[in-house]
Amino acid sequence: MNVEYLYVDPTNPSQDYLDMLRKWHGEEKWNRFKKYQFEWYQQYPKYKIYAVKVDGVFVGQATSFGVNVYNCNKISELWWSVDTFLFSEYRGGGRGKQLQKQLHDDLPNFTSAAYTPINGIIKGKCGAKPLFERETWYYGVSNFLMLMSSIMARKKLNVNIPSHGLSLNLYLWFKSKKYKEYDVRDAVIDDNLVQFINETLKSRHDFFVWRDVDYMKWKYEKNPAFRYRLLTFSKNGKTEAVVGFTDIHPYGLGGKKVKGVKVLDSVIAKDSYLTDKDVIVYIADYYRKIRQNIDGIFALQKCGWYPRTCVMRPVLSTLSTKIRKPYLTYLDQDMEQEM
Repeated sequence: MNVEYLYVDPTNPSQDYLDMLRKWHGEEKWNRFKKYQFEWYQQYPKYKIYAVKVDGVFVGQATSFGVNVYNCNKISELWWSVDTFLFSEYRGGGRGKQLQKQLHDDLPNFTSAAYTPINGIIKGKCGAKPLFERETWYYGVSNFLMLMSSIMARKKLNVNIPSHGLSLNLYLWFKSKKYKEYDVRDAVIDDNLVQFINETLKSRHDFFVWRDVDYMKWKYEKNPAFRYRLLTFSKNGKTEAVVGFTDIHPYGLGGKKVKGVKVLDSVIAKDSYLTDKDVIVYIADYYRKIRQNIDGIFALQKCGWYPRTCVMRPVLSTLSTKIRKPYLTYLDQDMEQEM
């Protein structure tokens, strides 16, 4: 059995490599994957594909894309793990581990935010260690969810959670008066916007993906996987926040499907009265006004909205820095495999 490991040029992949992707994803999902992920990643200049062949046939891969990160007062290169798989009939011989180990060895600060438990064990054996906890929050915004959570909390836990589920529209109307003081507009991705984001995040966090215009346009404007809103909140001519969120998608939550929205960015100036909770209020109110019902909002930032639930998982990395106040959003890592 002849085993060969090699890097594949993403801008000029061979037909037998594409045939492997088609086989892995299946005919029904192949066209969507090709359009919404593979061809989109091909546009990004820092995208790596490391693959394995057995007897001349592609049987698996590990991929990654590179970014710059602000890391405790310095800019570092970091590579996110994207898509790793190996056909089942070729597992058990250390090939899957070798795929990941090569990227851990070759690429600086190789990092994974979304992974299966088995992959997490393999990444640990390849040298990755917990960098910080990734908190995935789900905020329920439907009348039913809010009402039931309030009733259960009062009866079972003796906790008084605000029962604005009884009148969600009234609650949103009352809370939305705060952001109505602001001039809310569609954002233009340019140097001014990027500078506001980077400087604001520097003042509040010790780790975040450093933005530039090309990266922002690739992640927002050129991303075919979702429609989005990217907004600026300004008062007296001064920008105080940049907020991005997706359109409605069906997501898995506790074994069930919910109609949800994901927060892509929530960058709020340090001296602003706006909070991450105001962002959740704005998004819920936005969909209420256009008469589109959603069950909840997913975000990687904690806020005071109830009901809410959280799943925590460590971000694994070969970056050896102690991070205390990270800023990580769905936009910053490989969100597309979670869409």
